[in-house]
Amino acid sequence: MPATKAHRVVAVAVAVPILLWSLTGIIFLTKPGYGEAYETLLPKTHPMPDALSIKPQVHWDEVRLFRTILGDHLLVRQGSTWQHLEPVTGKNKPDPSEEDIVLLVGDAISANLARYGKISAYRNGAVTTDTGIEITLDWSRMALAQQGRDTRLIDLLYKIHYLQWLGNEKPDKIFGVLGLLLLIALFGTGLSLLLGKKEK
Repeated sequence: MPATKAHRVVAVAVAVPILLWSLTGIIFLTKPGYGEAYETLLPKTHPMPDALSIKPQVHWDEVRLFRTILGDHLLVRQGSTWQHLEPVTGKNKPDPSEEDIVLLVGDAISANLARYGKISAYRNGAVTTDTGIEITLDWSRMALAQQGRDTRLIDLLYKIHYLQWLGNEKPDKIFGVLGLLLLIALFGTGLSLLLGKKEK
């Protein structure tokens, strides 16, 4: 196949990926809306009585003691594993009920009602708000994770940017490598045309 025709064929094949890569690249550089989309949502803490104290164990690498609307919490880390304990007894703190999770999340989102609005439902272990935000709780670490329409859109743009179009890791890697090879081919045929013109 002549270099000119090969260059055109490859250019057409990579035109859409290059366009999408460029547009999403602009978004990643400017990061519009990233602040709220990936905002860290923390459980709201409340004052603790001075009398409450604990004696750290030798095998604990990290200790956190605080109070939320659900009461007192003792989080201890050993290696990469966290435990959620009762501060007084040192026993594992029971998993929260649905009502407890809704209460905890409601208290946490009260600091930013413009984004989170009001809780509308609790389904499949996640709290949903009337602004379309989904919030989950990691009880062992007392960590909240929030995801809204903006978060999902940015995640989708990330997949588009990195040619993760097929929804499966292995095929996506093959597709990505193919895209890169086509870019190399585009550069090669273009360089060949440029050098050919100079020789003439």
